Amino acid sequence: IISPLTLVGQRQASNWYFGQGSGLNFNTEPPTVLTNGSLYTFEGCATISDKKGQLLFYTDGITVYNKLHKTMPNGFSLYGDPSSSQSAIIVPKPDDENIYYIFTVGIEFPGLRYSTIDIRLDGGNGDVVPTEKNIRLLPDASERITAIKHLDGESIWVIAFNGDTFHSFKVTTEGVTTRSIRSSLGDYIEDKRGYLKASPNGEYLAMANHDSNSFLLSFFAGSGKVFPGIQLEFEDISEKAYGVEFSGESEKLYVDTFTEEEDSNSDNKKNTRFLYQFDLNSANFLASRVLIDKQQNSYRGALQLAINGKIY
Repeated sequence: IISPLTLVGQRQASNWYFGQGSGLNFNTEPPTVLTNGSLYTFEGCATISDKKGQLLFYTDGITVYNKLHKTMPNGFSLYGDPSSSQSAIIVPKPDDENIYYIFTVGIEFPGLRYSTIDIRLDGGNGDVVPTEKNIRLLPDASERITAIKHLDGESIWVIAFNGDTFHSFKVTTEGVTTRSIRSSLGDYIEDKRGYLKASPNGEYLAMANHDSNSFLLSFFAGSGKVFPGIQLEFEDISEKAYGVEFSGESEKLYVDTFTEEEDSNSDNKKNTRFLYQFDLNSANFLASRVLIDKQQNSYRGALQLAINGKIY
């Protein structure tokens, strides 16, 4: 499953590394295929470049690889997981081009944690700061995490979820604020799988839940509060949502779902994958749903907005 995840800002999302040694470089149009990656992961991963679009480092939430595609000296044993939907997200420290934070979520009990990367270490190739590695923010968290700019245009909100409550952590010029802004969903989501994404304008969150209800929610980037929204509906009640993404203009929401059926001729399951579009400007949001793709024998997948405005 391809699940690149980056915090978009200028050309910081120019390079993606994901999957089984795969990658894309968006400094060209069309993007250039990369085959030099060291990453081998089934699900969540994250990549960050500098403002000029030059690769800095990438991670599967466990191992951190520098721009030379080598493991950073202290870049191992982070608490993400290769089977965590959004194992890691990378957030730059505001007004500091040398410091980055990797936020990780695992699949069981590691919870939400962060580690600090200082690009000046290891001769300019970067390394994890030993005293700021796997710092726990939440004892339990689902496999989903996202980030969006604060309304002040400088700080960044990192948003996680732990069953029935959203936690928004503020990243400022002083570092990571360890006390969260909490917002109750109301419903309890037992299954931890599925993506969480914020709209580029900071007004919405979309949360896909593999075996539970999925939602479009309102978000206020000034306070970090999440507000109740709309439960998403699909053509078949058996469909399981996994990937979500907003268009670059925050006008459309895309949701990737799939169904599993037993194959009477074998021990395998027959999978069907669906891709839906919803119109955020419609007076009847649920009625605006359009099925834009359907594929047989295709499993769940992630959706990711690139800096060229296209969703992959």
